[in-house]
Amino acid sequence: MPQHGRCDVDTLGSICRGELTFLRVPTTIKRTQPILSNTKLQSSTIPFLKPVNAKDSILTERVSPLRFRQGSAQLFRTYMDNDETLEAIDEALNILQYDDRARLSRITIESFTSPEGDAELNRDLSQRRAKTLRDEIVNLHPEISNNQFEIISGVEDWQGLRDLVAQSVMPYRDEILDIIDNTAENSVRKLKLKRLRGGVPYNSLIDLYCPLLRDTCYVHIWFEEKPDMEAMIINDAIENIEQNLLDDALELLSTVEYDQRSWNALGTCYLIKGEVSRARHYFVQAVDAGNGDAKSNLLLIGTKETFDLDAN
Repeated sequence: MPQHGRCDVDTLGSICRGELTFLRVPTTIKRTQPILSNTKLQSSTIPFLKPVNAKDSILTERVSPLRFRQGSAQLFRTYMDNDETLEAIDEALNILQYDDRARLSRITIESFTSPEGDAELNRDLSQRRAKTLRDEIVNLHPEISNNQFEIISGVEDWQGLRDLVAQSVMPYRDEILDIIDNTAENSVRKLKLKRLRGGVPYNSLIDLYCPLLRDTCYVHIWFEEKPDMEAMIINDAIENIEQNLLDDALELLSTVEYDQRSWNALGTCYLIKGEVSRARHYFVQAVDAGNGDAKSNLLLIGTKETFDLDAN
């Protein structure tokens, strides 16, 4: 039973005085790992750029806010950190646009309002802000269509308020948190806060924390990695090699010969078939490309020539 990483084969082991000597030779061949997309690699430094399979767990993360002036749906680049955030969004979309191993799945825009104020007016303003931000992104990247956006708007940001209160040392903190946590209806929750301790805590919320919640949008960019078809084909060929289905393996490998990851497998096929010159050709190429397994395999081919493997 062959093991991944080794392939026991009857093949050419040495060339002595021009005569072929067949030996039981273990060649080294490992499964090919898929290449990560540049987008995946860059996403570790761009907090709002995420793989689509992380969506359920990441959606609540709030990073890189875009802010609007109070009561306005007009987006000013020079307001607060908006210019820096928009540049980061543009950079992330550029990475995706020129990455042939990843594609844009969706852009989520979350537009929140602070809990104070008229709920219907807040919803309308929140929706207009989200659409303004969507239009700004499309202006930066016209290749993105409106149907690639998911807009979540009109939501009073009670979770954001709760987080700010929980992190604070403000008076009556625990009573405020109890009302937020245990009152389901927003209008009732708001009324209870207004009545708490004569309205003193509520006024503090309005003055200290609501300005941090209102007028804010967040963007999440979700991407999908495209399958590494070359790796899949090479690994299918390796399975054929392990089953001694060499012609099937060569047929597969011929379709991805341009990929240097196929060269060690090609060399292995030809070595098993006893075609030493062709095997050597692919092993040398693979060694030059930095494949250590190919170097081990090339050492199995003993010739009168000297290969300066250490130089590679």
